[in-house]
Amino acid sequence: MPPTMEFNLAPLNLNGRPRQEVRITSITALPYGDARRIHLHIVLTPFQERPTLHIQVISPSGRVAGSLSIIESDAHDVELTVHVRGEIEPGLHRVQAVLQYGEDPPQDIAETTLEIASPGSYY
Repeated sequence: MPPTMEFNLAPLNLNGRPRQEVRITSITALPYGDARRIHLHIVLTPFQERPTLHIQVISPSGRVAGSLSIIESDAHDVELTVHVRGEIEPGLHRVQAVLQYGEDPPQDIAETTLEIASPGSYY
């Protein structure tokens, strides 16, 4: 087997918290004017080891309307855009962010809600 090399492009944050103390400190979600995209802002406590975030947007009927994952994030303050899939359901949507390390059980879960109006009301 050939030798392997690992590159750490982001330096270890020595002022960050150890893995067991990392939490989601805030999550906000705002719909874009087209109702097909959602702007997310997620803040974590500073960390020493890079965590993974799994994000889901859940429609009023309980369907997963959008999702994304950040594998081993190197930033504790991230802004993202998630795209709404399929038919847009007007109403109150839940956004759930799950923080975990590797295959370990979720370490922290945070939720917020946002109202998405019918697409015709944005124009």
